[in-house]
Amino acid sequence: MEKTIFLPSPLGTLEARYSPAGISSLGLLPKNDPQPLDEVGSLDSQGQEIALALAAYFKRDDKALDQLTIDISQVSAFQQSVYTALRKVSWGDVITYGDLAKEIGKPLAARAVGMAVAQNPLLLIIPCHRVLGAGGKMHGFSAEGGIATKEWLLRLEGHQIEAAKLISPEAAKRVEPEKPDYGGFHSGYVALVGRPNAGKSTLLNRLLGQPIAGVSAKPQTTRKRQLGILTTEKAQIIFLDTPGFHDPIDKLSEFINAEASYALADADLIAFLADSTAAPDAVDRRLIGVLQKKTANRILLVMTKQDLSDERTRAIAETNYQDLLPGVRTLRISAETNSGIDELISTLEEMLPEGPKFYPEDQVTEDFERDIAAEMIRASAMEKLDDEMPYSLAVRVLEFTERSNGDLYILASIYVEREAQKGILIGKSGQMIKEIGVSARKSIEAMADRKVFLSLDVKVQKDWKNNPFFLKEMGLAKQK
Repeated sequence: MEKTIFLPSPLGTLEARYSPAGISSLGLLPKNDPQPLDEVGSLDSQGQEIALALAAYFKRDDKALDQLTIDISQVSAFQQSVYTALRKVSWGDVITYGDLAKEIGKPLAARAVGMAVAQNPLLLIIPCHRVLGAGGKMHGFSAEGGIATKEWLLRLEGHQIEAAKLISPEAAKRVEPEKPDYGGFHSGYVALVGRPNAGKSTLLNRLLGQPIAGVSAKPQTTRKRQLGILTTEKAQIIFLDTPGFHDPIDKLSEFINAEASYALADADLIAFLADSTAAPDAVDRRLIGVLQKKTANRILLVMTKQDLSDERTRAIAETNYQDLLPGVRTLRISAETNSGIDELISTLEEMLPEGPKFYPEDQVTEDFERDIAAEMIRASAMEKLDDEMPYSLAVRVLEFTERSNGDLYILASIYVEREAQKGILIGKSGQMIKEIGVSARKSIEAMADRKVFLSLDVKVQKDWKNNPFFLKEMGLAKQK
C-alpha cells in the first residue's frame, strides 16, 4: 500500500510517496499548497528513513540519499535507463545531456534524454539538477521554483554560478560535440496545436495507424500532452498531441494551457490545425498570436475537416488563417477520410532537421497502456454525456492486470464533482455507465489488440478541478 508524507525542507514542503517496493515520488509543493507536516517520530520505519535521509542531504551529507530504495517501475524502459545512469552522478559533479545519452549507450539521443530528465519523478534522489547544457549552461527545470531551485541545489553542493551558468572548472571544459552525419535521416518533435476539438487526437491516431489518444466530439477531450512516434524510411516524427488552448477558469484549465505552451517550446515544428468549417475564433487568434513570434519555416498550417465543408467555406476559412500567418506553408487534410495524410507525412519528413532515431522503430508512444485506457474511458464518457457534465470527469485506473490467457482486466474509477452528477453518470438502472463501459472497452481492445474486461465505478471528489492535491495525484498539476 502506497503512503504519502509531507516533510519540511529549506526550499519548502516536500511530498514523498512510498511503498514496500521503495520511494516512487518526491516533489516540491507550490508555496500556495500548504500541507500539514509529518513528525518523524510518527512515521513508520521506511518513512523515517526517507525523512532522515532528506534532512541529512540539506545538511550537506553527500551520501545521504544514495542508499534509499527507489521504485521506478511505472516509467518506460528508456526512462529507467536514464534515471539509473543519472543516479550515479554524485554530489559535486555534473553531466551534460549529451554525456548522459552516451552513458546509456544512445549517444545520438540527447533530446530524448532531456525529455526523460524533465519527467523525473524523484527530485534530489534522481539528481536531475546535476544535468546541464554544454559549457555549464542552465536549461529548464520542471520542479517548483524552476531555474532558481536548480541553482540553489547546485550551490548547496558547492558549485559557483553566475548569469545562469555554472563556472566550475569541470563545466567550463565541456564543449559541444561535433555534429554527427545522420545519412540524410530526419527526426524531431512536431507539436499538434489548435483550438479544442480541432481534430488533433483523431489525426494522431490516423498517423500512427492505431488508437493511442482518446477521441470524442466534445472539445477538451485531451488534457495532457501525449507523445506519438511515427518511424518511416526517411524520418522519425515524434508528435506531441496537445490540449486545445481555451480560456482558463480553474486550476485544471491553467494546467491544460500550460501543457500546450510547453509543447510549443519543445517542438522543432508546429503543426497548427485549423478547422476548415469555421472562421478563426478568439482562441485561434490567441494561439496565432503566439505563433506569430516564431519563424514561418517552423510552422505548418493544416486545414482539417476538409470532408465536412463545401468548397466556398473551405476557401474563406483558409484565406482567413493565411492572412494571420503569412508565409506559412499550408496543407489540406481529412483525418476521417485519410485525404492529405501522405502529403502531410512527406512534408514533415522534409521540414524536420537531420537527426537520429530517438526510439525503436516499432515503438509508437511513451505512455503506458493503463494511462491510455484511462483517457479512452474518459473520452467515451464525454461522448455519451450532455452539457457541462463531461468536463467534471476524471478517471483513474486502479487495476490493470493481464490474465493467464492474455486477456486484460481493468478496474477504473470515474470521479465527478457533485453527488447529483454521480446519479447522472450511473443512469437509470445503471444504463449510462454500462453504455460508457461498452464503448470504452471497444476502444481499449482496438488499442491493446486483445480482449478486455472492464469494470467501472463512480466516486465523488468535490471541486476536484481546483484541488491541487487531487490534480497532482492525477498528473494534472501545473509545473512551474
